[in-house]
Amino acid sequence: MAEEAEKYDLDTSALDALDKFRAEKAAEEAQLLKFTQFASRKSQQRSSKKSKARDAAKPLTKEEEEAEEAKAEAALLAEIEAIADLERLNGVAPDSADSMLANLASRLETGSNSGDETATGADSNDDTSTLDVDTFRKTFGESWQLSQFWYSAKFVHELSELIFKLVSSSSVPSSSDHAAIKSAFGDARVGFLCCPTAWVGFVHEYPALKQQAFVFEVDKRFHALSRTSFVYYNLHEPETIPAELLGTFDVLVADPPFLNVDTQTKVATTAKLLAKPDAKILLCTGESIADEATKLYGEPHLQKLDLVVEHHGLANAFGIWGRT
Repeated sequence: MAEEAEKYDLDTSALDALDKFRAEKAAEEAQLLKFTQFASRKSQQRSSKKSKARDAAKPLTKEEEEAEEAKAEAALLAEIEAIADLERLNGVAPDSADSMLANLASRLETGSNSGDETATGADSNDDTSTLDVDTFRKTFGESWQLSQFWYSAKFVHELSELIFKLVSSSSVPSSSDHAAIKSAFGDARVGFLCCPTAWVGFVHEYPALKQQAFVFEVDKRFHALSRTSFVYYNLHEPETIPAELLGTFDVLVADPPFLNVDTQTKVATTAKLLAKPDAKILLCTGESIADEATKLYGEPHLQKLDLVVEHHGLANAFGIWGRT
């Protein structure tokens, strides 16, 4: 029996090693918890000190305030970009109850103080400044799958002035003179088909007219910039547009994303449905398709304009044609 007991004697070295590993793991977790609690207390202490320091600090200069606002805006736009990508991957519609973009949109006024309870939302009727083209370009990356190529700020500025002159025969007032801008432009509406940079630039140039400028886009990220002026638009369904917008636009700016007759025809179909009978049409497109594209908007055919279309990172020869 002694020999049999000795034969079946268990080797406990593996169990001892497992117990040692468990003890070390528990010690590590305890140390990590202790460190986390310590770091949290330190963070709270630093936050409290910073808050007290801010309260005691002298008021910021105008330049410092602008710099702080720029930092806050950049952080917010980076947040929007990340959330938009995540929601797009998960199939969340930007106007659904599950989307976080609608809440973020109300914070997108660079002229508003996010800490002020009286600050207005992104779609209010106030005249605060809006997102500029350079910030838009840096924040919203171009999607090559959607053939997105953003305009330069210089071109958008010139295009915005042209749009204003197409509506108003008077000289362009200072963009800061909101009353004069509204008076000269009246109730005219501008639609931007597949050219979000032009929309962003026009609204930045003339913030008093932001309620009268609409962007028609398939990229739902831009819904975060406006809850009311963004219109989801799939060019493969050119007649699927809100009925209340039919025949209501005085100026339409189109930039079909692909340089083929099929895409150009679909965008032109939508533009003609949105346009008033005497609407002004502006078409930004490639020289290679211009002969066919300029004939798709009815008579008289669109004519080449003097503006030089500038993109970032696009080598194709582009131009702008219009019926003005």
